[in-house]
Amino acid sequence: MRPEDIHLAGTLEAARAGPPFAARVEVIELLGARAIVTFAVGGAEIEAVLEERQLENIGENAEASLVLDHHRLHLFDGERGEKLG
Repeated sequence: MRPEDIHLAGTLEAARAGPPFAARVEVIELLGARAIVTFAVGGAEIEAVLEERQLENIGENAEASLVLDHHRLHLFDGERGEKLG
């Protein structure tokens, strides 16, 4: 997934949103009207590009609920590296 395809739950059209999952905000890098937000999910870190106005209710170390835009999901074979589907 690309960072621009990861969204806060409730901010993406329902028909495009996958199931929500929990994450913790690690770092927020403000870039004007947008921000790159690093989230901890399980033992991994992922980044999302969010609009500045979406940051009003979250801060570093806060819990958040995220969704993936499943219309933008691309799956690959782990052994051959080929795109599936």
